[in-house]
Amino acid sequence: MIVSALKSQLETFRSQVIEYRDLWADSLEGPLPDYPVRNFEALKALSDPLLRQLGLLRPYLEALHASWTLMATGTAWDVLDHALGSHGAIIKGPSLNALIDGVQIAIGRLDDYPPEAEFRIGGVTTKNADIELAELVCSRFTRAARSLLTRRAGKRAFVIEDEYDGQDLLHAILRSYFKYPVRENPLSKIAGSASTRADLSIDELGLIIEVKFAKGPRDQRRIEKEISEDLVFYTAWKPLKYLFFVVVNSADLENAELLDRFSKPQAINERHFQVKVITV
Repeated sequence: MIVSALKSQLETFRSQVIEYRDLWADSLEGPLPDYPVRNFEALKALSDPLLRQLGLLRPYLEALHASWTLMATGTAWDVLDHALGSHGAIIKGPSLNALIDGVQIAIGRLDDYPPEAEFRIGGVTTKNADIELAELVCSRFTRAARSLLTRRAGKRAFVIEDEYDGQDLLHAILRSYFKYPVRENPLSKIAGSASTRADLSIDELGLIIEVKFAKGPRDQRRIEKEISEDLVFYTAWKPLKYLFFVVVNSADLENAELLDRFSKPQAINERHFQVKVITV
């Protein structure tokens, strides 16, 4: 997610949690309150959308704040599990306050990132430093492309207009980082597959990198379909250990984050390999 958009969502979420916390506190009664005794409908109207927002933001909150655990009287619990929903005041009250403070900490940590940067979660973890470097290089593709848009007088800008442009630029960047040969088209396309797909491979690392180019929201389904097909197709490549998809212009898609569901270990056709979708 773009940092500026993530910060905006977190700020909105925090403000709404404060509103919910204040209404919830006003709905309690007695010296040792447990559950609200009034404002039931209003509380539900606030809590339901907050729970949905928490479902979306939770991976980012866990990445930006190390601990969401509270402890009292020998009992430990997760703030994100107990701040919202139906829980007793003795746990829910401290959890709400901790959630509000924790979100503010997460927002503060995002201040270290450029507003236009992409904050990604779920990076590839491996003992192979070269694979981690390849992921980092792919994730910075947009920075390299942007530097070529504005050139000295009399020089044409290098514009990424399709997958082949993206492949050529990424190929050049990879060659500057790796001692291994970077090949194009590691295996020929099967009958019926799209001829416009661009791919690179580093045989020594068992790595294939597929470049996908988004031209608008309608490309969401096309790219999802191509990724699904490629997961099966590339199992024919014997060295395969890692398969990266670099989705250029991902901000133009309907919901680029849906592509994250492909980022996981795969077991297809008796082949086991790691997949990572990198949206840039």
